[in-house]
Amino acid sequence: MSLHPDELWMLHQYRQARHPAPVVTRQRIDWHGLIPFLAAGFAWLMWLAFLLLPTVFNFHYAGMFPAVSNYAYVMMGLTLCLAASVAAWLAHGVRAIAFTFAVLLLSYWIF
Repeated sequence: MSLHPDELWMLHQYRQARHPAPVVTRQRIDWHGLIPFLAAGFAWLMWLAFLLLPTVFNFHYAGMFPAVSNYAYVMMGLTLCLAASVAAWLAHGVRAIAFTFAVLLLSYWIF
């Protein structure tokens, strides 16, 4: 038994009403919104590679100020990384980049 073309059309309309096709739109990447997160990610990478891991495995020492231990530098870097992440989350790109630069200076200073 075959359906009449009008019945097929009504069935098609019924299915479309119950399960509409998803709307596909091309969305572009917002690079200006992504840059603070890339900067914060770079800050975390520098903190991990140049502050945390060398301190954990005792690869370097704080030669500039011997009174301040390596753990204080690690905590300062952690604070700056958290500040860069919060700045990126709140869309303060310049501040996120500034905190990332501060982590870079700190890791250069201790390494």
